[in-house]
Amino acid sequence: MASTRSGPGMRNTWRAALVMGVVIMTASPSLAQERASLLGDRLNLTVGYSMWIAKWESPFFDQADAQVVQDNSEVSVMNGPVATVTYQLREGDWFNRVFTTFTWLQTGFDFRESGTLFQLEGSPGALGATVRDSVATRRDYSIGAGVTIWKGFGMFASYYDNKQEFTDRFAGLGDASTQFITKRLRGPVIGAFGAARVAERLNLYGNLGFAMLDFDSPGGGGTDAAQGYSTEVGVHIAGPRFWKVSPALQLGFRGQIITENFGPTTSAPIGNVQGFQNASIPAQQANDITWGPILSVTAQF
Repeated sequence: MASTRSGPGMRNTWRAALVMGVVIMTASPSLAQERASLLGDRLNLTVGYSMWIAKWESPFFDQADAQVVQDNSEVSVMNGPVATVTYQLREGDWFNRVFTTFTWLQTGFDFRESGTLFQLEGSPGALGATVRDSVATRRDYSIGAGVTIWKGFGMFASYYDNKQEFTDRFAGLGDASTQFITKRLRGPVIGAFGAARVAERLNLYGNLGFAMLDFDSPGGGGTDAAQGYSTEVGVHIAGPRFWKVSPALQLGFRGQIITENFGPTTSAPIGNVQGFQNASIPAQQANDITWGPILSVTAQF
């Protein structure tokens, strides 16, 4: 099966996003408003809902090519709640705020049909061709904390947990045509963020993150090693303040790339279809990539 790779357009998009993130983080003023919130002069709570209109490229071991290749999903909307608690430590530019944040996003993805090979149990040399149709559910959550070091520039650390549950169906194999695979990526993330006010109600924002993750994929070649990068850049638009509640709209681009280390391993049989049985996966790397525009609606109390 021919693999689907990320082309020059995807690489250029990533470069542009990373450059924008670095440029934005050289600017300063904080997004936080100076007026008292519902919780007092120093403490505020921001809650909202995020929608990530995402394209996902997920690694898959293809026995026909004896290598890990990329599966491309259709566009889907990962969505869920977000919350941030911020505490103002002091007035002035240096070390003025600390915060803790929580994000939960989930959805289902459909992947394009692709060709693959299978091997029937009891027929070691008998290979046949079929079509694999794959769907997946994915859940991402993160919880973290950070500090504003100077004006709008700061550092953060968080814990990231990504769970992927795949259902693969092979055409023409009867009752034994379905396999289920679960992948898990989890571990610490560290990074930097920044914000720049360009108008009274308009801010630019950006962040960059680096992750060292455990990668677990039973029977699918996973190891305990994965490294990742993430970035998000965009605009934050503050709405009219109502009493002590401040609504806002955030529009941006978000992307992440996680390099998963596969193998060496031998995959487990699937029902009476030993699609990967006796197929040793050599140690190799593949990228799990998610990218697309993101929209968040929030209210600060």
